[in-house]
Amino acid sequence: MPLTAAEETIIITRVLREAADRMMEQAYKDRDSSKLSLEDFFAVSERYQQIQNECNRAVHEAASRLPRLPKELAAIGDATKQLEQALKSVTAVSDTVNLSSKLLWALGSLVLTIITPSFDGATMTASAIVDVGRTISDLVTR
Repeated sequence: MPLTAAEETIIITRVLREAADRMMEQAYKDRDSSKLSLEDFFAVSERYQQIQNECNRAVHEAASRLPRLPKELAAIGDATKQLEQALKSVTAVSDTVNLSSKLLWALGSLVLTIITPSFDGATMTASAIVDVGRTISDLVTR
């Protein structure tokens, strides 16, 4: 039985939340060791909360608007799987400020694509999620 749009969106946002959780953990560590200014810590922390809110919004919008995600949006699921793979090899990232911006962009794009599904929107969202994965891989401190 195919997954509903809400179920698929929960899967996608779970991975994005995991990236955000790791980013926030690193922000705390960086702040404790004075590697992150208080101003940057606040920026990351505020974006973290926005990321959580956007994840919730994406699920709510999917549940209220779509019985299932259109096939055109399959690229988002593929991109999410790539991000999930990237997260498996990461213990920490070195630039939480940059990562928080990219995560927020990806989630905003996801919400917009759910509200107005289109192939172009799905492609943009998938690209934003892939960019998060690339950023994580580039910023890895193993």
